[in-house]
Amino acid sequence: MGIILLLSVPKFDTHSPLKYTNNTLNLKTFSETTIAKKLPNHKSNLIVLLFLIFGLVLTDFGCDACQTPSRTYMLEILPSQEHHRGLSYFTLMAGLGGTIGYAMQSIDWQSMVSYHSSDVLSHSHITFYVALVCYILCVLLSISTQKEKTLQEIINTSNSNPDNYESIINDDLGETNQTKFTNFNFKNLYASIVNMPKSMYILCLTNYFSWISLVCYSLYFTSFVGTVIYKGNPTAAALNPNRILYDNGVRFGSFSMSFYTLSSSLKQIYFFGHFIYSIGSMIMFILPYKYVTIILSPTVGIMYATLFTIPYRLVAIYHEKNVDSARRFV
Repeated sequence: MGIILLLSVPKFDTHSPLKYTNNTLNLKTFSETTIAKKLPNHKSNLIVLLFLIFGLVLTDFGCDACQTPSRTYMLEILPSQEHHRGLSYFTLMAGLGGTIGYAMQSIDWQSMVSYHSSDVLSHSHITFYVALVCYILCVLLSISTQKEKTLQEIINTSNSNPDNYESIINDDLGETNQTKFTNFNFKNLYASIVNMPKSMYILCLTNYFSWISLVCYSLYFTSFVGTVIYKGNPTAAALNPNRILYDNGVRFGSFSMSFYTLSSSLKQIYFFGHFIYSIGSMIMFILPYKYVTIILSPTVGIMYATLFTIPYRLVAIYHEKNVDSARRFV
């Protein structure tokens, strides 16, 4: 999607089209969910369900798709020797943002207002609007902090400077910048995936299963705490004691997950991070107690850090070695 936008709208910056698109989708999701929540109860059951499903898909798509251009943009403006530090800072900021988000969910906002019985200022509404304000501010900062070069400017710069690194590599490998940028199509993309080296296949497969595990954990963890540890019932009425227990468990689970995202700022070895995550998850499943959960939650953040840092560093090292080998061969 990013490549298509880049080639079809060359006047934009190299990653701005994707960022603009994702931010628009997320803002659309926020507004639609707000409208759906304000509809009368007897008319809104199906509408709210449809809005939430559609909004969740768009939000998840936007959040995941924003990470790649943001990370790529960061690597482009940093010198190659600073890439490792940049990825570490990127993971640190992701962990810090997750910590703030989960900690915000763990606060019982409804009990902090005097007229908490009003639906207008429920826990969900307050959390939603605070997140919306933070999101808009971060969007404005992200898209206005640094001006990127357009595709045409990159081509002109490379062609006008024969000593440019990009030009030297392309000359050594018998390529031109124009060919490099205009020959992209889905057939070439598919061929690059099919002809991927074995080591890259192993890395991608490991990353794929790791993300499946992490997403399942993130989606189910708060419900696990509410139902198994706190013995609550999510289907009970709003003021039912079982429902209150479940809500307390969800907030406690969110508080525990803030520790897991905070620990994701730590630099760990790829395999060791996965091993620690597996052991921690197994212990939490065998011993469903509050303090065991909160103590072992940071073990998930270790794998979270490896998924955001180590694979990209390994790919960068792989390409650096192949470029050096190609130049020596030429």
